[in-house]
Parts: sequence; structure tokens; C-alpha cells
Amino acid sequence: MGRSRQALLKLAPLPLAALCACARPSFPALNAPDDTVQSISIEHAADSFVLVQSPLGRWRVDPLKGVIDEADAVGAERLLSGLRALRVDADVPGDAAAAGLSGADAVSVAVFVSGRNDAAFTARFGRRALGGALYAAARADAPTAIVEGPDPALLSRSASDWRELRLLTGDCTRVEVAASRRFRAASPATAAALCAARAARLAVDSPPEVTGMSRPSLRVRTRTSSLTVGARLDGERWIRVDGRPGLFLAPAEVFETAAAEAAR
Repeated sequence: MGRSRQALLKLAPLPLAALCACARPSFPALNAPDDTVQSISIEHAADSFVLVQSPLGRWRVDPLKGVIDEADAVGAERLLSGLRALRVDADVPGDAAAAGLSGADAVSVAVFVSGRNDAAFTARFGRRALGGALYAAARADAPTAIVEGPDPALLSRSASDWRELRLLTGDCTRVEVAASRRFRAASPATAAALCAARAARLAVDSPPEVTGMSRPSLRVRTRTSSLTVGARLDGERWIRVDGRPGLFLAPAEVFETAAAEAAR
């Protein structure tokens, strides 16, 4: 047993006596390339949803209840990379509840690929162990192990946490801005800043007289997406993205710079 494994076993929260040198629990290898992955099903104790890829590189979060919206594509790719890199560090036979695999901490993940009706990968993750490690099992009734690979922060995200905060998604080229009715091409610096703009937070839909959407200060459009900028709220602006549910609040500066440019 190597020194790193000895340290892991020493510091793991479960009793050392519960660990053994028995056969390693078997997890299915996720070898599917990105272009064959159709969806990732994620089930929390009180929140179940699916991340769906269509087309390649574009993701949406599709809750079984609630709001359907664009999903964090970078996060989805990181989650897939972590699942592909999953490795077993130690075996933990015994109480699955103590490992968080049968309670509120449990997260079940299944990856579905084209050409198969059954999942290409399944795993159930529980509490955190040492560092970035997690307690896990290949399925609900499988042996427990300590594994590394997936980012625990990604696994703990709710459906709302997966919603994309980047405001102009897809092909962010040919950026145009309008402070009144007429659109004009944005300068390269302004276009880059707008394409990189991210919401600070999600916001509930509110009346236009509150958000300023009835008299927007700026409209922005690209080849594939467009948005409307409303009133200022402290250091943020209300944003409505066409085709996406609800509203966003985003740092005001980039949009105010763009509005001043559009008004010249």
C-alpha cells in the first residue's frame, strides 16, 4: 500500500476498521466521445433534472419540474471529463448511509449516448472524503468506495445552478447595438466585452415599470442571440435574453459603455 493511500485511509471519516483490501468495486468506464453523449441525468434527494446536449457543444437543463433553460456548457464538459477520469482510491464495505449514499447527500448520475437505450455510465455519489474525493457506488446496491475524478461542486449543483449565466451564447459574431431603433456594428472592444458578459444572478420576472424593459436603454444582437437591457439596480442592470425564461441581473458597466457607443 503506497504512502498516499495510507494517508487517505487514515484521514477518511469512516472507521479504519471498515476499510478492506477486498476486490475493488467496479464502475463502468465512460469512454464515449463528446459528440455521442446525448444527456446526463442527475438525481438529488429533492431535485432531479437532465442536461441535454443538442447540437454538439450546446446544452440545456431540462428539469422534470420547473424552468427549461440553456445550461453551462463548460461545466457539463468538465463533469463529463471528471466522470471519464473516475478512479477508485479505497474500498469501504459496510454502511452506505454513513457514506451518504442513501440519504440527502446522495447524487445519482447516468450518462446516455447515441445508439444505446440503456445508460453508458451510472454511479451514485455520497459525502466528500479527503480532498476532492467522494464516497461512491456504481449503483444503489453496489459496494462502496472512495473515488476521485468528478468535481464535488459540480455534482452538488441544483437545476437552477446549472443555468447558463453567459448572456450571449452560441455564435457571438457580428455584434450589433442599438440605443434607439437603429442597430449599428459594435466596436471590436465593445463586442468582445458583450460576448464575455455574464449575469451576476438570476432574477424573478418583474413588471416592466420596475425593470425598465418598457423603455430599454440598449438592445444587443448577434448571429444567434439577442438581449434587452433595462433599468439600473444599484451597480447592475436588468437583462432579458430573447428565448430564455425569466430575467437576469448583470454588472452594469459593459452595457452602459455599449449604450454610450450606440448613441453617438
